[in-house]
Amino acid sequence: MPAYGEGTASCIPLLKRAAILTLNWHAQMSYRKIGTQLGISKSTVESIIKRAKACASDPEDFDDVLACLDSQHGGGNPKRFPEGCEESLALRDLSQKDKEHWLKTFPEVASFSQTA
Repeated sequence: MPAYGEGTASCIPLLKRAAILTLNWHAQMSYRKIGTQLGISKSTVESIIKRAKACASDPEDFDDVLACLDSQHGGGNPKRFPEGCEESLALRDLSQKDKEHWLKTFPEVASFSQTA
């Protein structure tokens, strides 16, 4: 069994997540047996499979569920404004507007722009 913090769903490489889904789907292996075979917890196996099925437009279609494995969040906080999006560029421009804005953190600039 992995040490605490190891083997969490967000840390499992894509190929291993694909193997987990394949073993469960095509070999009808239980979460526990897959976890034992791959050295990860049963709950991690279950989380990977359930999150992929929840993401899929057709959770009964293996290829659709498999495609969702790549989009599973890799841990940490998701970016609120992805780099290059309209909001990100507007905040960048606002943060460089004048000395008052230069001294603010990016979250402060964002909250300031929402109140202005």
